[in-house]
Amino acid sequence: MHFAGYSLRNNLFVAPMAGVTDRPFRQLCKQMGAGLAVSEMVTSNSLLYGSAKTKRRANHDGEVQPVSVQIAGADPAMMAQAARYNVDQGAQIIDINMGCPAKKVCNVMAGSALLQNEPLVERILDAVVQAADVPVTLKIRTGWDKSHRNALAILKIAERAGIRALAIHGRTRACGYTGHAEYDTIAAVKAQARIPIIANGDITSPEKAKQVFDATGVDAVMIGRAAQGRPWIFREIEHFLHYFCGDAANPNALLETEPLRVALYKAVAIFARAYAAIAAELVAAGYSEAEAAAVRNEVAYYTEIRAAIKKHSGEELDIKPYESDMRHLINTYVQADPAAELGDLADMSLTDLIIKTGIHDAIAQKLNAKGKLSKNAVAEGIINNVRKTIIRDQLTDPKFYTHMSTLLDDLIAQSREDTEAYEEFLRKAEALAKQLAGKQSIAGVPAVLHGKHEAVVLYQNLPDILGRTMPATATREARETYNDERATLALSIDRAMREQAPAGWKGDPAREAQVLNALFPLLERNRELTQAVFDLIKHQPGYL
Repeated sequence: MHFAGYSLRNNLFVAPMAGVTDRPFRQLCKQMGAGLAVSEMVTSNSLLYGSAKTKRRANHDGEVQPVSVQIAGADPAMMAQAARYNVDQGAQIIDINMGCPAKKVCNVMAGSALLQNEPLVERILDAVVQAADVPVTLKIRTGWDKSHRNALAILKIAERAGIRALAIHGRTRACGYTGHAEYDTIAAVKAQARIPIIANGDITSPEKAKQVFDATGVDAVMIGRAAQGRPWIFREIEHFLHYFCGDAANPNALLETEPLRVALYKAVAIFARAYAAIAAELVAAGYSEAEAAAVRNEVAYYTEIRAAIKKHSGEELDIKPYESDMRHLINTYVQADPAAELGDLADMSLTDLIIKTGIHDAIAQKLNAKGKLSKNAVAEGIINNVRKTIIRDQLTDPKFYTHMSTLLDDLIAQSREDTEAYEEFLRKAEALAKQLAGKQSIAGVPAVLHGKHEAVVLYQNLPDILGRTMPATATREARETYNDERATLALSIDRAMREQAPAGWKGDPAREAQVLNALFPLLERNRELTQAVFDLIKHQPGYL
């Protein structure tokens, strides 16, 4: 996640808690999967800068960056001074506390007591932003009490002041920590915000984190009390939310997390088969009706998670051996809603479906069938599907797929927050998927090669192959003068493969040697160059 000028591991934050989020605890939470950890609050009273407590809180030796420090107070000038002091001590982000409900804080008009005085809030924010030369964030509650929820008004003040992000605890100051956090106010703020919004309050499990993301559309969630004694909750949530699909912006993420996904697919299949074997006998085996229903629901849950992972990672067609078992289980035992019949679209991957129907239908029918995903979640799934296609097929035409990867990186970099940008993202994603499917030429190709796909692949990749395998002077000459000579060479190689390559040569050492012998004289009897061209040819489906 990109946040306040920093690239974070994810969008899971540690909430600042006095007496809890000290430096060792913050470091532990980051090791356990947190993307950002905010320090326990540091007073704005300069008379206390020399105290042992303040010195300890301002010490960031060895802390994982970025270092976010929360300051608390009610006087604009003192808060500005506190910001400068903590930046000098190593703070890279300054967070302002307007959310603490503790009486000793509110009694001096600090913390969430400030929400009663919007003009003072504005003066404090202006003073701190102007004083600090690092990003400034703000943490608040939804309001002073249930009759005075003014988080939306605070958002507007914060945006005018230059605050970079706003964290909101889903309770008022009057609520303290009683009752349940409400997220409607947070969702309303997010709907009108131009800065990142972070939801806080009652996030105690991976499932609850997902519910909060889905209900509010926030950019990140912040976890406080649930992390005490359980710092690994961040790793649990990270795995649950990302479904082992990794970060779509990281070209290596899908490959790095593939073993995790395959292990999950297999585990779910084993679980499903075991359940299917005893499903009709659960009551006889001693399970109550309620327990049997709970097991059915659990199998249905993991089946749905597995399907979601496959859709979002672009692997819908890669685990076919399990499909019949899972479909039989869903329709016969689990009694979930039967799969909607989509005719010849039913077995298509998302990328295939984009090409067949257009991006909007693809999302409706596959990726977001239940309509519960945020725009960013849908975009993440599309990117992963296109990335998977590139990874799977890149050996057939490295030059083409290198270009496709560059286009995909450009697409990822585009903002997808607002409706207009999101619709533009969809149009570009659809165009990119169709370009991948059609393997449209990425450069001018001589007319003599038109209609000869494998020869075109050779033509486009020969400059890179020559650059890797020949001396620098020869490489320069080849790049400057090859042109039509390169097309002639591509055609010669193509013709040799079609006329001299024996049937079933791939994977047969003796027959592969025949292919190498046919290429050798065409490539200046250069063994390294011959091997490089052979490696490219070996992945061309047209050369059987």
